[in-house]
Amino acid sequence: MTDKNSRSDKLVPITLPYDFVPFPENGNDVCRYPYAIKDVPKHNAFNNGLELLSGQIRYRITPYSDLVIEARAKRGGGYFIGGSQLRGKVRANVAILSGSDPKFINRSPMLYRDFTRGAYRNIILKDSTLERAVKVGFLRKNGDKFYVVPTQSFGERNFVMLKEHWLIQQKAVLKRSQQLFDWKDKALRELEEFEKKIKQITDRIHVEKEKLAEKYDKVREGIKKVFEQYGFTKSPINWNELNKFGESLNDHSKAIMRKLRRNASHSEFDELFRLMIERWRLKAHIHRIYSNQSGNSHYTPYQQNVDFRLNAYGGVECVRLSMQNAEKGYLYNSTKVGTKRSHYLIGAPKDDHQGYEVKQATIDGYNQNFKKFRVIENKEDEQNIKLFYNIFSDYENCSNQFRSVDGLVVFYQIDDDGQMAIGRTPYFKIPYYHQLNDLLGNSPEGKVDYEDALFGFAPNGEGQEREAAYKSRLRFEPIDIPEDAVWGRADFLLPTPQASAERMYLRPNGRTPATYEKVGKVEQPKPKLNGYKYYHVLGNVLEKTMPTLPKDKDAMLSRRNLLKKETKAGEPYTLKGTISFTNVHREELGLLLLGLDLKLLRHSRLFKEQLSPYYSQLEEAYELIGGAKPYGYGKVKIHVDSIALEKQGTDFDSLVVHPVEIIEGQENFHSYVDAFMDRMKGADYFQTVHLGAYIRSKQEFIPEHSKLHINWNNMQEQIQNQTRGYKKKGGGYPKEWMLSSLNHDEPMV
Repeated sequence: MTDKNSRSDKLVPITLPYDFVPFPENGNDVCRYPYAIKDVPKHNAFNNGLELLSGQIRYRITPYSDLVIEARAKRGGGYFIGGSQLRGKVRANVAILSGSDPKFINRSPMLYRDFTRGAYRNIILKDSTLERAVKVGFLRKNGDKFYVVPTQSFGERNFVMLKEHWLIQQKAVLKRSQQLFDWKDKALRELEEFEKKIKQITDRIHVEKEKLAEKYDKVREGIKKVFEQYGFTKSPINWNELNKFGESLNDHSKAIMRKLRRNASHSEFDELFRLMIERWRLKAHIHRIYSNQSGNSHYTPYQQNVDFRLNAYGGVECVRLSMQNAEKGYLYNSTKVGTKRSHYLIGAPKDDHQGYEVKQATIDGYNQNFKKFRVIENKEDEQNIKLFYNIFSDYENCSNQFRSVDGLVVFYQIDDDGQMAIGRTPYFKIPYYHQLNDLLGNSPEGKVDYEDALFGFAPNGEGQEREAAYKSRLRFEPIDIPEDAVWGRADFLLPTPQASAERMYLRPNGRTPATYEKVGKVEQPKPKLNGYKYYHVLGNVLEKTMPTLPKDKDAMLSRRNLLKKETKAGEPYTLKGTISFTNVHREELGLLLLGLDLKLLRHSRLFKEQLSPYYSQLEEAYELIGGAKPYGYGKVKIHVDSIALEKQGTDFDSLVVHPVEIIEGQENFHSYVDAFMDRMKGADYFQTVHLGAYIRSKQEFIPEHSKLHINWNNMQEQIQNQTRGYKKKGGGYPKEWMLSSLNHDEPMV
């Protein structure tokens, strides 16, 4: 069972600047987790006869494209590259080659909001209305903890939605910056007339309901469902052309009457049905007026203290900034979206309620999504708009700016497991059913993989500064930049892909996309992540690093320094570097060598037969270092020149005369490389870590279907060209797109 928008016949297979090497196959834990925590060699421990190796690896980097790097000035002149810029690349390689657990994936709860999916609507509405299903409260901070204090309700409703034109008629309640639309007097007069007629008809409807009494109660739900089918945001009504609008209303009115009579065919319901349809028609006219209004480009979210009174039916009679004999509350609204017509009236806080504590996982999920927030309109007030939503990280400033004496207005729901979903709009983002923490899993209890053992780790999540932390046994020395290097600068659009893009990050079932959502009532197998993300190696850098769309692209650009691939004389050059290692096993040194220079696989003696099919590919293996990789920058080849091993003997020659043994020539490194692969069970190892896919990730990428390849500099144009004018505010991929990975078992074609 899937949502209708998940049907595979609507999908457009694409390739992106990135792809994935699959995570290691299950099993082989003995090889992938070689240490118990207590057995990991320490960086500062004595050898103790364990045949541990210490020394240095000397290597050189040859640029094949310009590099986007951060350079630092040396004392006395010149520049160098910090060793950390290569460390990250080698660590990622070591992780994949050793089948280590993925470390640098943000496991904060992923949230989503998708009105087109039934799963989202069902969770939010729960077979009710928005005002009844979603709760509202005030976020308060006490020490380092956050609490939500519920508000006073309006009978069965937790808050009330009030149309903007009605609020404007209340005089002086809404400031100009708080209005969603740029109103004209004529439109407001027309709306006022329609509202008067609706009120008159509503009074007559109440009379008819009282006459029918229990008979009406029996068909109430059926009548409600009929009108829900003809909501104005769903109906195919032509709102612009008046003649066609009238025709549509007449046709829909007849259809509604037919369906109402199926619920109650007796003639005593005729007058009620006629009045209900007439009221529906008047509301349609109001919707049409709203549809033709221009939005207020200077609108900003707000939270305003007000006084209000209710009528005998529990409806809102009037709202004022201040008046006698009234109840206290707030008028509130968040970001302006295309279909929004209303503002929210919220009651005072229940001060006798201690509040619901907001758990850290909920806060982390909200903050992670806030990082992706972009202001589309009213850019001049961008700082305040962002502050309005930064309710956890900048709570104090947000409260002060929006004069929130009772706390910050938030909408929320708490599920049966006590998990809270929270946001500044009643259509807040909710957690996916499947989360990364669950899909990625954890290492076996008490075990350590090669990546952590070499690069350092902190047991039980303790910080690296704690005594329990195991420090890295590797040190990446600074890399000097030639004095005659050529520098430049360029602007780049550098989006950060997010794992919440499920059709890019989840492995599909053939042509059927996987989802983080729960599908159907029967428990389904968990979706599988595509694997370790990498950026494609390009044949040449892309000339265009800035998009022509969107209009606000300038605010999204990053200016970076370029280290050109040739010197001032137009000559290629190499960068020389050193990695110092302490107390590593032979197999660990072999893994480190492969993480630096994959070509060393050619010199294996134990596994020559299995590796020989890859020899030609290994010759053209590249690495990407630095920034702007999606544009083809950072393309290099790395070559290990020598290994300098500290001698372990205690004799005079080992200590003083010849303390270091130099091993040169890549053919002489085979014993270390073979030691690692033998430790990983050889041929089984190649399948476990998907060695073929890993080698392929180092090759130059040529899209098979160039029209379906998306780059960061052409994505918005591709969206318009390939999805029939699809427009999406706030970024993200169109739902029709699904990654056609080079490494799927059944690639999409």
